[in-house]
Amino acid sequence: MSEVPAVINAVTTFFRDALGRSCMVIAVSQNDQGEWLVKAETPEEVEYMRQRARDDLVGLYQIKLDRKLNVLGYQRIAIRQRHKTGYEDSQER
Repeated sequence: MSEVPAVINAVTTFFRDALGRSCMVIAVSQNDQGEWLVKAETPEEVEYMRQRARDDLVGLYQIKLDRKLNVLGYQRIAIRQRHKTGYEDSQER
């Protein structure tokens, strides 16, 4: 898995350039087809938090990359308050 640093760089660059956010990669794995599956945490937008009257929120995202490290897709899979350790389902309430 010597490619892991390049995978992490591809994901952090994607978050910065496409979404305008920083992220912290917390998991990287490769499936049988050679695609990379990455989980990353990022602070949720202030406007999102204000609309829902919630404290600082951290989103957990799953990102899928091909063998050439192109992002194929991403989705938020969970959300949590910054001071808590467990995640909630990411569906809107």
